[in-house]
Amino acid sequence: MMKQWWQARAPRERVILVLAALAMTAMLYFLLIWEPLQQGNSRLQADRQEAHELNAWLRGIEPELAKLRSVQGNQRQAGKGSVLAVADSRAKSGGLGSALKRMQPDGDNSVRAWLENAPFNTLLAWLHQLEKQDGIQAVDLNISRDDESGQVKARLTLSR
Repeated sequence: MMKQWWQARAPRERVILVLAALAMTAMLYFLLIWEPLQQGNSRLQADRQEAHELNAWLRGIEPELAKLRSVQGNQRQAGKGSVLAVADSRAKSGGLGSALKRMQPDGDNSVRAWLENAPFNTLLAWLHQLEKQDGIQAVDLNISRDDESGQVKARLTLSR
């Protein structure tokens, strides 16, 4: 059927149809393959340049970061002492003195603590302060809701 249709065309029409098919093929290649590849390449080049600029900026602030790390290390050194003493004093100064029911050493650099009727937000602030200022982290934490709203019971192990 297609062959008969093609044979029925004049030679001049056949040439025009072949040229139109070639033009359509070239246009489709450009629109569907070449242009998306070029856009992707341009986007990758821009991302690469941005990454190089970020890398240069990070290398530029590296000495300042080292200085800040040493200052932070010195602050942690100032907060040194036994984990028990630091955690107890921070709890009392942080408003958890009445909630702190018991603290027990658990090795050289670890302590177990039991709190009751502790305000949840105050407990989180205390743990954050211990970690950031003294390098003491909660390695085991069990929190349960208390009878009063916003109050919790907590059993935790703190370690440096």
